[in-house]
Amino acid sequence: MPIAKGLSIRNGQGYPGAVSFGYLLTEQMGFPIPCVHMRGDGGNDVLWQFNPKRQIFHSPGSLVAGGVRYNTDGNIFGGCWGSNLADYLNSTYVRDIRLGSAESISAWRGPGYWDTSGYVLTAAGNSNTDEFIDTLTRRPIQKVDWWDIL
Repeated sequence: MPIAKGLSIRNGQGYPGAVSFGYLLTEQMGFPIPCVHMRGDGGNDVLWQFNPKRQIFHSPGSLVAGGVRYNTDGNIFGGCWGSNLADYLNSTYVRDIRLGSAESISAWRGPGYWDTSGYVLTAAGNSNTDEFIDTLTRRPIQKVDWWDIL
């Protein structure tokens, strides 16, 4: 249901545009949904909706607030990371890694492990509940094609 409508025609400049503000009624009994409807260039329709019950704003395209752009694919563009957030995270942090098969060795009165490149300690066990660690477990860090980093 439109509450206010407007039409913009500029002689010789651009395309006419029509805008209306109103509310949508759903088939079920419930709150009306306030909306802004725009018909612009070439007859393109855009509808922005405010849902008071769910407290959300729906924009069919990217949403810009200050210097931040929320893209329709879920990506966020912002100045603090200089690009899209996904690009920043993918170029800043290690990804595509997993841990290889576990290796265990006796720690108490055993050889233990030396500081070997490419491994991470994943467990320290105390099977007899005294104050000493009995077993150490380590796993190789693997990247992309799942090869060991040694």
